[in-house]
Amino acid sequence: MASASPKNCYETRDQTVIPAVLIYALHEGSVLLMHRNRKPSDAHRGKWNGLGGKMERGESPRQAAAREWFEESGVRFEESLFRAAGVIHFPNFRPDLRQDWTVFLFVVEAPTRKMIADSPEGDLEWVSRDKILNLNLWAGDRLFVPAVLDGKAVFGTLWYEGEKVIQSWIQISPEDSFQSPNAGPNRY
Repeated sequence: MASASPKNCYETRDQTVIPAVLIYALHEGSVLLMHRNRKPSDAHRGKWNGLGGKMERGESPRQAAAREWFEESGVRFEESLFRAAGVIHFPNFRPDLRQDWTVFLFVVEAPTRKMIADSPEGDLEWVSRDKILNLNLWAGDRLFVPAVLDGKAVFGTLWYEGEKVIQSWIQISPEDSFQSPNAGPNRY
């Protein structure tokens, strides 16, 4: 009788993968970002980031994007407006919790700048695209956010040690990958 192959760290539950979404909303040359400054225990505290969060059981990434967008912005958008922009994997992003994170990236064209004034996660602000890299971003975000905002698909892995990227692999599509949401069917 053949012996069973050893289980990996995910099968033994020594390490978990947290599926999450990250949304970059665009409107007239600006991007809606959140300054994560409300929760003292927030792993992203002090950083500027797109809106998003953890997926819930049974959700598709796009459903999670629509739900998280509404929860953090106070504005409901149809799911069909959210365009897939790639996937980034963060091995051992939360080593204290033995968590890897796999983040599905989305872009949405916001028809308005109207958002709730007070998000429980942090301050929402429309930031001009040319000023984003001047903000306190995660170091790895600098490697992929400009491409996402340019409509390119991004796939990769970012290894962090604390706030420092110690290794990275980022693949950016060579051409524009997305159609305008009004240009026809969205297959993502």
